[in-house]
Amino acid sequence: MEVIVAMVIFVMLAAAVFGILGATLQAASTLQDNQGRQEKLEALQAFLQHQLRGMSAGDTIVSYQRGDGEGLKLNGMLWGNTSLATVLDAKIQPNGYYQLRLAQVSKANLDPNNAAAQSNPIPFLVTAVQSDDATLPWVSLIRDVRLVGWRFQGQEGTPWMDNWNVANSSNNPSEVEFTLQLAGETQPTVMDFWITTLQPAPASNPLAQPATNTTNPSSP
Repeated sequence: MEVIVAMVIFVMLAAAVFGILGATLQAASTLQDNQGRQEKLEALQAFLQHQLRGMSAGDTIVSYQRGDGEGLKLNGMLWGNTSLATVLDAKIQPNGYYQLRLAQVSKANLDPNNAAAQSNPIPFLVTAVQSDDATLPWVSLIRDVRLVGWRFQGQEGTPWMDNWNVANSSNNPSEVEFTLQLAGETQPTVMDFWITTLQPAPASNPLAQPATNTTNPSSP
């Protein structure tokens, strides 16, 4: 009986120890996973800040929806020019959350026989992401995203828009707001990016050469 009692006590203690150890490992794994995703968020914000603040006068921003949006108002946003275009896309996962992914397309990546794509990758890329073209060079950024949203502001003080396309304005928005909420997080992360308004340089600059005095040199 003493041996049986000792074995029962040993089994109960072992179960308690293994339970505590399992919970500790699970908590450490969750903390490490959350920390890794937070680092990815910071890296994404730095990347978007660099990309959007560094846009030139010839670059374009376009938002889009794929089908019914897969539960979102917008699936993504793309930006770039005739040489290089970048798209940030939210694709629904089987578990109901979203995967944030990115793709970049340049003329070198496109079919040389596709004249429309070669002339301007932007419309080609819009069509490709709306049809969920699997041949695009997607790079997975963050998985298990609960909420993704974009908003755009034309000029300072104007109402925010949920969608931005060429019909909104001939210019790019002055500000882009990107909202992202990870699964398990109670509050979303909101990123605001101000876009510098640039105008193409004039064909000739009157300040490049000093003005010529066309009056009589002898006159005062």
